[in-house]
Amino acid sequence: MPALVAHRKARVRPMDKAEFVSSTEALLADRKVVLEADRNRHICVSLVVSPGFHDVVHHTARETGILVANISRWANGVGADGIQVRGHIFQAAGDIKLKRLKVECKRTYSSRFPLAEKQLAVEVRAKRARGRKVGPRFASVRVEQLVKQHYPDAEFSASPNWRLKWKRREGFATRKRTHKKPQSYASMGRFLFKHRLNVDQVPLPFVVGDYDHTYEDKGSKDVWVRQPGSEKRITEAEKAAYHPGVHVYWQKCAWVDRATSLEWQNGTFIPWLDEHIPNDESVVFADNLDAQVQPEYLGNQKEKGRALGWSLLKGGTHWSQPVDQGAGREVKRDIDYEQNEWLENLDNLEKWENCELTASDRRVLMTWWAGAVYTRTCARVDLNRYFEKSGCLLSVT
Repeated sequence: MPALVAHRKARVRPMDKAEFVSSTEALLADRKVVLEADRNRHICVSLVVSPGFHDVVHHTARETGILVANISRWANGVGADGIQVRGHIFQAAGDIKLKRLKVECKRTYSSRFPLAEKQLAVEVRAKRARGRKVGPRFASVRVEQLVKQHYPDAEFSASPNWRLKWKRREGFATRKRTHKKPQSYASMGRFLFKHRLNVDQVPLPFVVGDYDHTYEDKGSKDVWVRQPGSEKRITEAEKAAYHPGVHVYWQKCAWVDRATSLEWQNGTFIPWLDEHIPNDESVVFADNLDAQVQPEYLGNQKEKGRALGWSLLKGGTHWSQPVDQGAGREVKRDIDYEQNEWLENLDNLEKWENCELTASDRRVLMTWWAGAVYTRTCARVDLNRYFEKSGCLLSVT
């Protein structure tokens, strides 16, 4: 039902006889504005407002050279087409231009129950300030209650005609809601664009770009580079040095296991859902990794994060996942650029060439490179195109 918003409209009222005569004389003085035919009609107007009209018609005709018949026809309010018009003064005013002889004024409407109507207007504006929809049903029912409260002996029934006059008196207008969802949302079905997510694991070596070459003797069968760690536990100092926007989890195997997957889900993914999609349901596309198809993992995701897990085709996730279709490559490409900027510093390049970077240093650098470019990559690249390319934006109805 349409809502009521404030709206005011002004109308114009015609001049009375004295105002018209004074305005006519002012217009006659300006030869650039008043045409010859209009001047003749003003002469007739002056005859109408003068005493002894019939005695001076012939005198006026002799002085001005205008035919007596024309003077009589104009003075009696007959138009050029012979149609009798009502009112001599305002007919002549209409011949020049009505807007020159009218003044604006606010139209006023009398009210039988001003106290009730004023209170109703206050309540309507208070509801609209809270974003509530107010329609004619509320106005009719509420004003009848207020009339009984302020005027116990009065008989009143709120009709459509009363609502129309009340809106004019209080400055309301009927408007349609403007903050509706786009029509494209209807074609998305259950899940909108921003409610479709993809979770995938992408390897991220320390050397991201094309730097996996080294010099070796010709004919060597195996070419390997040794980068041993310290064989010590991760220190708290190293953990504190990680980028604040990157969450780091540790496990024995390369691919995420069940325990680590649940830890990531509770510590990173569900808080992200609560922040960005707080009250809506979402769908999460993923591959058939063992940790991501467990009932405990899927149930926890749906219960706490309001996210429905959807496993893609086994053996075909490389072409059905947005991350594999190019989103992951864009992030790694920006990390490569960030790494090159870091190497432009001669001190950093010397540490790199002399293998002075420890495993801890490399891990810290990787978090800072990834954290620095992720937001920039999302702003630079339209990730929706990878959802379209992989078919994750399709809706089956």
